[in-house]
Amino acid sequence: MRVPTTRILIAVLAMAVLATACSSGVSDEAAEEVLARCEPVSQATLDYIENGLTIDNGTLSNAAAVDSDFDPAVWVIGAQFNGDGFEGDGYIGIWAVVDGIEVSEITKMAAADDFTKGISTWGEDFGTDLALIDGVSAAGACVIANQKG
Repeated sequence: MRVPTTRILIAVLAMAVLATACSSGVSDEAAEEVLARCEPVSQATLDYIENGLTIDNGTLSNAAAVDSDFDPAVWVIGAQFNGDGFEGDGYIGIWAVVDGIEVSEITKMAAADDFTKGISTWGEDFGTDLALIDGVSAAGACVIANQKG
């Protein structure tokens, strides 16, 4: 199975953010700054996103949202994905949403990377490469932090 380049980039960026934040060469304040961007995601929002999953038995957990500097209305939601053929904590889906992270607020949603596009039907056109917008790597780092407890 070929791993999409964007998924690798997001995973590497998220791991680098966490590794850098946790290394002795970086202050606790820097780590706190990255993880301070993490916002909880309601189960209702996860259920809404799960409705667009295309993999059998697909579920989301350890979710977090980050308010993106790309646009005041854009949020990035990351979540651990599991489903048939996708077991373990190594699969992170990333979605961009507009107008808020509660189901009643979301007016637009799209998968932000190639991996997420492969597991989800969410795909509105934002007119930009979502994998490169602010908040994507931070959302991935938040998910990893949530996995570690």
